[in-house]
Order: sequence, then structure tokens, then C-alpha cells
Amino acid sequence: MSVLDAAKGHFQTLLDDEMLSLEVPEWSTTIYWKPINLREQGEIQALVSDGKTDEAVAMTLILRARNQDGSKMFKRGDAFEIRTLTDPDVVARIVTAMSEDYDDEDIEKN
Repeated sequence: MSVLDAAKGHFQTLLDDEMLSLEVPEWSTTIYWKPINLREQGEIQALVSDGKTDEAVAMTLILRARNQDGSKMFKRGDAFEIRTLTDPDVVARIVTAMSEDYDDEDIEKN
């Protein structure tokens, strides 16, 4: 098995793991999420690098948020409304939870 095969297998294991979730009472829902790939991370990082923090936060939510069945909760076209018509504190809380995928014990294992 090559290193690349092992790396792909590891990522697939992360994708196959149970989704993490956060109850969002303000929206009367629970948001679930899975890891994103390097390409998606790069898309978000490019927005941050361009000073488009609000777009980066909205894109993080769009790319990661899932319904309980694993389907995407938002479409890319929802970005403007997320950025302008939702409570930024709630969105920030969700995105912060998504960025804290691993606790200290998980990090120590790696």
C-alpha cells in the first residue's frame, strides 16, 4: 500500500465517521458536518486572504453544513443571504464549532 493510498484511506475513514453536530435553537434545527477536502479549504482560505472574511465564513457554512441524512443544508447561491440576512453571532458560533472538530485527545493520537 502506498502512502497516498493510506492517506486516502484515512480521509475516507473520517468521512465515514459519524457526523459531528450542533443544536441551533435560534434556527430550530441541528446542524451536522463532516470534514472538507483540501480544495474546499483552499477556497475558503483564498477568501480570507482576499480580505473577504464574511464570504469565507458563509462559504464554510455552505460547504460543511449537512442535514441529518448527510445532504447539504445550503447551496452556494445562499451565500448572499447568509451574509446579509442571518445573525452573525449564530453563524460564527456554528462555524467555530465546525473548526473545533478535534479535541485534545484526538490531536494527541495523531
